[in-house]
Amino acid sequence: MPNHNANPVTQRLTALLLSVLIAACNTQSVKPKDDGVSEVSLAAQIQQLFRDIAESSPDQQPKKQIQVAALLLEAGQLDLAKQTLQALKPDALSTADFAAFTKVSAEISLLEGDYQRALQILESPRLLSEIELLPLPEQSQLNRLRADVYGLLGDHIASARQRVYLDPFLPANSEDINNQQQNREALWHSLMQLSADDLQRYTINSLEGEFRGWLQLAIIAKNNQSDLDKQVQQLESWQQFQPTHPANQQLPGGLALLRELAASRPQQVALLLPLSGKLAGFGKAVRDGFIAALYESRSRGAKVPLLKIYDTDKLPIAVNAPQAETATESTATDTSEAPLATNTGEAAEPAVALSPFMQLYQQAVSEGAELIVGPLQKQHLTELFDSLELPVPTLALNRINDYGESPALLYQFGLAPQDEARQVAEIAALANHQQAMVIAPDSDWGNKVSTAFQQHWQQLGGTTLATSLFSQQQDYSDAIKVPLLLNQSENRAKRIQQLIGESVEFTPRRRQDVDMIFMLARPQQARSLNPLLAFHFAGDLPVYGTSRLYSGYPNPAKDGDINGIRFTDMPWVLNPDSKLQQKINEEIANSKNYQRMYALGIDSFQLHPRLRQLQQIKTSRVFGQTGTLKLNDNNQVERQVLFAEIKNSLPEVSPVANRRAE
Repeated sequence: MPNHNANPVTQRLTALLLSVLIAACNTQSVKPKDDGVSEVSLAAQIQQLFRDIAESSPDQQPKKQIQVAALLLEAGQLDLAKQTLQALKPDALSTADFAAFTKVSAEISLLEGDYQRALQILESPRLLSEIELLPLPEQSQLNRLRADVYGLLGDHIASARQRVYLDPFLPANSEDINNQQQNREALWHSLMQLSADDLQRYTINSLEGEFRGWLQLAIIAKNNQSDLDKQVQQLESWQQFQPTHPANQQLPGGLALLRELAASRPQQVALLLPLSGKLAGFGKAVRDGFIAALYESRSRGAKVPLLKIYDTDKLPIAVNAPQAETATESTATDTSEAPLATNTGEAAEPAVALSPFMQLYQQAVSEGAELIVGPLQKQHLTELFDSLELPVPTLALNRINDYGESPALLYQFGLAPQDEARQVAEIAALANHQQAMVIAPDSDWGNKVSTAFQQHWQQLGGTTLATSLFSQQQDYSDAIKVPLLLNQSENRAKRIQQLIGESVEFTPRRRQDVDMIFMLARPQQARSLNPLLAFHFAGDLPVYGTSRLYSGYPNPAKDGDINGIRFTDMPWVLNPDSKLQQKINEEIANSKNYQRMYALGIDSFQLHPRLRQLQQIKTSRVFGQTGTLKLNDNNQVERQVLFAEIKNSLPEVSPVANRRAE
């Protein structure tokens, strides 16, 4: 029987929510959820709870209303979930009900993108004072939620510290997301977002034994990227002094492979790069970066490989590089006298003539190369694909897609702008933007990169409302006015003037549904486009871009025009304080024009002994000058770069948020 003594306000709210829910469910198709629960069964549960509320005593109604709100949230009915909670008085709830109320309220704020509000909810004085009265599973859920929020806010050290506290309360073996191993992986991911300098500073100031151990291990992973022996030595020392540390049970990030990598690293490496011709500047910059990293490692006592360098634009001539102390000099070899061999190592019947590049490649192998870095040109990379099988691991410095299956030993590493575009989409989504406008050059590059952004943006739930292409400088204004619908606003004003026969005071009004702009442009183009956005009443819209819009070096006299733009770029560019970079800039003329290519060469050196690590352990990373590097399933090196904003005409690095574990 209905409880006629129930709160009339609650009864009215229940009737309203029930009617709205039924109407919503009647207009939606029924689709199975990932966990096997259909929308119909969710609706049935919610409707039953509504009936229970009407029949419950007043002291039981809050618990059921919170359950309704949680189910509404699961069904995607965010507004109804909020309305359900708004009918409650939090101060009057029991400890258990208040904890459940807090969890659903924080989840709502997360879905709305208000991460700061979610943190305020999770750090309410009452929750902090009463949380230890809750059962451990409820405590763990709230603490994990707090760790997620810290990560979304870019406070990675707080997120990691929260997960260290949470770790002993989680089950070691469970399929639930709240288990120790997943918590430790998330903890490690947070620490890897911090710079080595920040990790060092936090370690010095940390008094907590277990947390300090995590910080020290993270420093080992971040430092000495080009010195495997020193990393192994530091890891063994850490394990000796931290025998009971949780990370010792399963070393994170591929650290367990360091000893094996050090023992099996290549003893001779060949660089195949264009050192003459139109790409000579790029090839030489990569070469100089690789050699600079090799020499720096050797100066610190690290073992380095014998290095030989071959000019792919002077086929078939090979050139020797400066050698390490253990290397022996060899004379240049004319590949026209080298025996021709198939890339499979088997005799061909009949012999098939190799292309000049593949002759050079085979010469490098026959002269002892155990690993090859290069080529840089895409057409040479296609020849490696056509070979089907390669005799030694090969780190190509470019990337091609949709060209058939890659040979097993071929790895592709390039500065693909599509990776940055996808990362921008993720950053913008985490900032709770939903509706984008794209401004891009009318070119093959502009089309490829803007398409990469829009496809990933759509996968993340975003919508592209307008795409505008520009070509010449005189098109810049129209490229902004048209997608902002300013022309329509001006035409309306003209019609009004014609109707009344008088001039009217009028300010054009841009469209209001766009909440961010993705701009693809080179530095000079960006310096022209950005001021036009303000001129056309869009100066309040956040503008995101890739590294292409920044020159790669500070230029305050010109970059005032791109103040406020947020963009991605590599650590080498945004943290230009390393001794290696200073040395390159001092010793090489016009070095500022090839900054990113030096970084590509340096990271090629850092990657060459670690390809197996990246391939075998998908969570492992190499922390390089071009970004944080990982290997995808196609043996392509993907980069996570830094995020910055132009402030006072200079780039300032901003923390990148963690995506929340689902």
